[in-house]
Amino acid sequence: MRKQKLKIGIFTAGFGQGGTERVSQILSDILAKEGHEVVVVTGPIQKTDYKMPENVKRLVLQNYNEMNESQAIADEQFDVVIFQEYWVLKNYENIDLFINRGLKVIAIDHNVYLAAILSDGLLAYADNDGGSTHQRQVLRHRVYPRLHALVTLSPFDQFIWKQAGVRARYIQDPIVFENVPIEPRPQNVIAVGRLTDKDKQTEYALQVMKRLKVLNKQARLYLLGGTDSSIDNFIKNKKLTNVVNVGYTLDVQKYYRNSSVLILTSRFEGFSMVIIEAISQGVAVVSFSQPYLVLMKCGVVQVKKQDYKEMAFQVNRLLKDETLRQKIVQEGQECIKKLGSEVAPKWNELLDEVVNDQFKDSEDEISQKEVEDILDVEVQFLRQLKKNTKNSVRFKYVWK
Repeated sequence: MRKQKLKIGIFTAGFGQGGTERVSQILSDILAKEGHEVVVVTGPIQKTDYKMPENVKRLVLQNYNEMNESQAIADEQFDVVIFQEYWVLKNYENIDLFINRGLKVIAIDHNVYLAAILSDGLLAYADNDGGSTHQRQVLRHRVYPRLHALVTLSPFDQFIWKQAGVRARYIQDPIVFENVPIEPRPQNVIAVGRLTDKDKQTEYALQVMKRLKVLNKQARLYLLGGTDSSIDNFIKNKKLTNVVNVGYTLDVQKYYRNSSVLILTSRFEGFSMVIIEAISQGVAVVSFSQPYLVLMKCGVVQVKKQDYKEMAFQVNRLLKDETLRQKIVQEGQECIKKLGSEVAPKWNELLDEVVNDQFKDSEDEISQKEVEDILDVEVQFLRQLKKNTKNSVRFKYVWK
C-alpha cells in the first residue's frame, strides 16, 4: 500500500554553484509539493548557496563526511535517503553505512558511465578529493549493486548499469524553467559552467570565437562561471576583442536573455542543465556530440567532438538565420516541456517501490545496438585522444 507521506533525506555536501546542488534544490521542492516531508542534509552554509525552498528543512552538518558520528541524522528517522554526489569518494562509505543500518538508499549518478574514461584522456589523474577517476569507477561497481535503486540520467546509463547487476532507473533531472517567448536577439554567444574544469574544454569555445572574429564581426562571446588567469591571458594574447570573461555571476538570466546561441564544449555531461536553461530562455544550443544525452534530441545542433571549426560554422549559421534559430529553439522548448512533466510521477513511483521493497525492472528505452553504436563512437574518440596527446585540454599545452 502506498504510504501517503514519506520522510525523505536528500544528501549533498554543498548547496551552491554546481549542477548537482541545483538539482537538490529543485528536486527537494518537487517532492515536498508532492506531499512528502523533505530534509536536505548539507555541509556548512556558504554565501553562494542556492535559496532553500520554503517547504523544505535544511540540516547542516559541520563535518559532512563523518556521518557515522551524527546523532542528528539518526534523529530524523528517514523513510528513504537520496545521495546526490557520485564524485566524493567518502560518499560511497556513507552509502555503505546507511545500508548497513537498515535505511532505504537511492543514489543519483550525476554523470555518464563513461566519465571515468573520458575524463582527461584515459589518465587516472589525482583530484582534489585525493582519489582518481579509476578509483571512483571501482567504488561505483562495488557499492551500486547494494543500493535499493540507482537513478541514472539517461537510458544509455540505465542499460549499462543493469548489465552490472544494479537496480537502475532512468529519471531525467527535474525541470522547472518556464519557457520564455522566442524573439530576435543580439548576435551574442554564451558559454556557462566551470570554465577552468579541464573536461569543459573552454579553450575550444575561445577557438570558436577566434574563427568567428573573421566570419562574423558582430558576434561576441560571454563566458560565465569560475575562471582564472589562464583564460584571461589567452584572450589577451590572441587579441580576442569579441570575448568577455564575466566570471561567476548570480545574474545568469540577464546574459541568456541577451544571447542567441549557447556553445557547449564539454567532453561529456551527465544531463546538462545548462542546455535546459538556455533553450527555455530562447537560446539555441550548439554542442560537441554527446549521443547518450537525452537532451541532444531537444533541438540541439551537434558537431563532431573537438571540431571547433564546424562549431564556429554552425554558430554563425544560426546567428545569420533567425528563422532557423527560432525554429530549433521552438522544437527544444516543446521537447523539454514534455520531459519536465514526467519527473514527479517517475519519482513517486520509484519511492513507493523502494519503501515497499517492490523494485521493478523497468523496460529499456534504448536497444543494445544503439548502446554499442554509442560506445563505438566514444572509443574512436578516445583512441584519437591517445594518439594526439598535444590536444590535452590543459591551457598550457593547447595554447602554445
